[in-house]
Amino acid sequence: MTALATLTRYLEGILLSEPDGISEYALIRRLQQAPYQCIPNNALHSQDAMFHCHFTLFHALYALDARWQAQGLGQLDIIATCIRVLEPGQTLPDDPSRAKMRAYYLDISNLDAMDSDSLDELLRRFWSGIAAPPVAHSAEDIARARQLLKVSQPYTARQLKQCYRQRMHQCHPDKGGCVEEAQRLQWAYQVLLTEC
Repeated sequence: MTALATLTRYLEGILLSEPDGISEYALIRRLQQAPYQCIPNNALHSQDAMFHCHFTLFHALYALDARWQAQGLGQLDIIATCIRVLEPGQTLPDDPSRAKMRAYYLDISNLDAMDSDSLDELLRRFWSGIAAPPVAHSAEDIARARQLLKVSQPYTARQLKQCYRQRMHQCHPDKGGCVEEAQRLQWAYQVLLTEC
């Protein structure tokens, strides 16, 4: 049996035993424990590992949902905060964003194509999409932020992140720096992220 088939079998049993649904995080934790132990304990320790775990889990969930629907067995409502089996006869409304998510996660090449830079950009777009509208910063603020982080144009989001981390490492309160300097660096990083 393949790893995906095993994961899908485990998901089926867990989801059927959780009539009120289960969050993605709780599901991952359950799959890390006996008797399953199919997700490594370090799966949430880095951004890359976390994305790999998330994508693999959602790929399996959407594959299970497609199989159940094709066989007339039911349907899953797949949302990170609550993954649940729908009641018999209950269906989800047609929603283009759900169809887009389904297509994204069922295409395993999306996982293979995700490198660290692409993941950083994906997460930046995600968080900017749910955050408040971007604030237009003055030329003076941008110049001051560049000076604080010691960067000059052109730079990518990844290069900016590296500069930020280096400066934060030098100025972090735990390393003998002061809180105010660390806050200024955080401000500068946020300002310049909007410019990438």
